[in-house]
Amino acid sequence: MVRPLHRGMIGLLMLVLAESPLQAQEVQLRASIDSSSVRIGDWIRLRVTAESSPAVASISPMLKDSLGQFEVLRIHSSPIQVGEQTRRQTWNIRLAAFEAMEGVIPPVVFSYTLPADSTPRFASTLPVPISVKGMEIDPQGDIKDIKLPMTPPWAFEDFLPYGILTLILAALAAGYYYY
Repeated sequence: MVRPLHRGMIGLLMLVLAESPLQAQEVQLRASIDSSSVRIGDWIRLRVTAESSPAVASISPMLKDSLGQFEVLRIHSSPIQVGEQTRRQTWNIRLAAFEAMEGVIPPVVFSYTLPADSTPRFASTLPVPISVKGMEIDPQGDIKDIKLPMTPPWAFEDFLPYGILTLILAALAAGYYYY
């Protein structure tokens, strides 16, 4: 049985909801990472996807050189995909952490504008949980690099046959020209 007080509150709530215009959110942001567990110094690829109405004129992340305890290494945005009802854009943000921790990547704040209004508006992602692991240290073991040095994808030996062929062709061309 519903009490009269509850009926009044339900009626008031229905009246407020019926009278207030319900608007869809102008910008929806989703953030994700490739792996929720990384080692100190590893690159973290934070992917932020923004879906907005076609009325949104521009949207961009408000990032500096760091995001909480994470260093921002690079920001790359993909071209805008415009649909009939939505616009979609993706940002790949490369981060690095240099402290071991169990925590979250803080929300990324984006600013956007509407064509009719030049006042900036703001939207943000949700925090993304992450675990940054340190290196296990063996006090009795040898001193080692944290990460092995990277080798280039090519070596001098790969180009040696082409260099020799070029010298032979140059010598033949010079001999032909001289003769």
